Amino acid sequence: MNAVSAIEPWQGNVVEGKYPLLELIGTGPRGPVFRTQSPGPNGTQPAAIKLIPGEGKDAQAELSRLILSRAVSHPNLIKIFDAGQCEIRRQPTIYVVMELAEENLAQVLPSRALTPGEVEQMLPPLIDALSYLHRNGFVHGHVQPSNVMAVADTLKLSSDSIRKIEDAATSSRP
Repeated sequence: MNAVSAIEPWQGNVVEGKYPLLELIGTGPRGPVFRTQSPGPNGTQPAAIKLIPGEGKDAQAELSRLILSRAVSHPNLIKIFDAGQCEIRRQPTIYVVMELAEENLAQVLPSRALTPGEVEQMLPPLIDALSYLHRNGFVHGHVQPSNVMAVADTLKLSSDSIRKIEDAATSSRP
């Protein structure tokens, strides 16, 4: 699935009858990310939904890993609300619904370098999140600027790239 096929005609449609694809907010090697609304205890809340091609030998393992990641909870990790499978343009697709971030580090770095003070503020929450993952038998597969995000005034690391330590050694995902 490429970004164009993911946008047209899906923007404006609804995944699984509950997640509207409101606006494309990013694309990456794994697929497009749309702004959506997620049902919550106090009504709907803004969220992001990533669409990942769901074909191939690793698709079921990918979905299982995302479902397992829902149980991981730390204030500096993006919360995963839901994950599942659907079809988009008759193509099997995995979706993951997660907390919506206002920006990520990859959006900031092209326009300016971080100040020493910003780096000093950024590192402790990242180290805390990674330490939490490691203590609980997980690793993060892609610590990179696009996965370092801001939600309100809180720095958070993406959660859709975490996996159990024993699974990381056998993963074939780039």
